[in-house]
Amino acid sequence: MVIDMLRTAMFTVLILISEISAAVNSQWQTSAIEKIYPLLTGDFVLTFTEINTNCRDGASNAYYYVKEGVNGVKREGVKSMLSVALSAASMGKEITVNFDADLDSGAINRLYIKF
Repeated sequence: MVIDMLRTAMFTVLILISEISAAVNSQWQTSAIEKIYPLLTGDFVLTFTEINTNCRDGASNAYYYVKEGVNGVKREGVKSMLSVALSAASMGKEITVNFDADLDSGAINRLYIKF
């Protein structure tokens, strides 16, 4: 009985570890913002002056989405990231974004401006 419990626990841990490691193909990109597209849902899209070839969007001006509920982003996170993106664009600063390269939407889940 104890051995069965240990086997079950070890199996559960192995499954969790494999799911966590396979879940996200996280990529970083630093570039100036070319366009910001606000969407009717409150989400928004960014395009950059430099294209990251790891973005699966495939378009020559690759769209990177910030969407509530995608890649761990909450509603407040969307608002905060839009604020940072607008600040960077208005100051002519580059931003660095982290996105999931396995998602067709290039889903961003964090970004920052370096001063």
